[in-house]
Amino acid sequence: MLMCQCANWAALAGYVTFTFLRVFTHRDTFLIS
Repeated sequence: MLMCQCANWAALAGYVTFTFLRVFTHRDTFLIS
């Protein structure tokens, strides 16, 4: 139960980080353009 919850939190954190990096990269590219 606890391990599963930790896995869910890890997946959520990874998804949020990936989304943030993607948006930040696109925003930076947009500003450069």
